[in-house]
Amino acid sequence: MTIPKGIDALTPATVTLGEPIGRSWILLFGVLPIDYDDITLVELEDGHRNNRPVSRPPFGTVENPVRVLIREHDSAGENLKKIRETTGDYVTPPDACTSYQALYRTLRALEEDLHYHIYLENHVLFPRALEMEEAAGRAKGAPGRG
Repeated sequence: MTIPKGIDALTPATVTLGEPIGRSWILLFGVLPIDYDDITLVELEDGHRNNRPVSRPPFGTVENPVRVLIREHDSAGENLKKIRETTGDYVTPPDACTSYQALYRTLRALEEDLHYHIYLENHVLFPRALEMEEAAGRAKGAPGRG
């Protein structure tokens, strides 16, 4: 997939739920665009919108799964770094066959896609989810996170 231009400037305050924030192209072998996907953040729990009670999630607060996912993102980043180092920055030998070259292009595309995914979650989705949870707690009279 490709990364939409200007995505690095997004913040939780600038993203409107339900509005497309960019178009990401799906690339075959990391080079040939075969399809696209409009990226949109949507609210999954409509109780917040409709002022209805929302059931307590089994994981406690949103901070708990966010903390776990951020650790997983860090681990995935380290694994991608190892792949990049092992492949010499995805540079194939001059006599590499087509399959070898396609593998390296695909590995590079995987790294780019995963970094994009991690960026969106860590810098847009997670902060937005934490803000929504905090706002819901304030609305119920519960103390906010400190």
